[in-house]
Amino acid sequence: LDEVLDHLANKSGLLGLSGISGDIRDLHAKAAEGHDGAKYALEVFVADVRRGIGAMMMALGGVDVIAFTGGIGENDDVIRREVCRNLDQLGIQLCENANLDGDIERRIDADSSQVQLWIVPTNEEIIVARQTVSCVTEGS
Repeated sequence: LDEVLDHLANKSGLLGLSGISGDIRDLHAKAAEGHDGAKYALEVFVADVRRGIGAMMMALGGVDVIAFTGGIGENDDVIRREVCRNLDQLGIQLCENANLDGDIERRIDADSSQVQLWIVPTNEEIIVARQTVSCVTEGS
């Protein structure tokens, strides 16, 4: 059981798919060099995000906003572009220029997009601070 848990925790995901790394930056570099495993891992990652967006849109009857956050969502313009590619029929249209340049927190949808697309920085520290304050004040 420990071996299975170790494998799932440390050797699966992007690393397992690519056979080389779980870091998306490494995968982009290796994919550019023609590494098939890296290309495959990136394709699967994008397909999973797109599938998640589609599932949420169906479950909710549509969406008003999609937020890209976390290390990849905030920093990887290629992944954002690929996630949004050919989703016009869902009202999702990316503005290429906004996707590439701008403030850290910004709107990146095209004027014709029915769904707003945002890059939103993750602020994990504030979440931890709020939970800490909540625990301390509840214990008083």
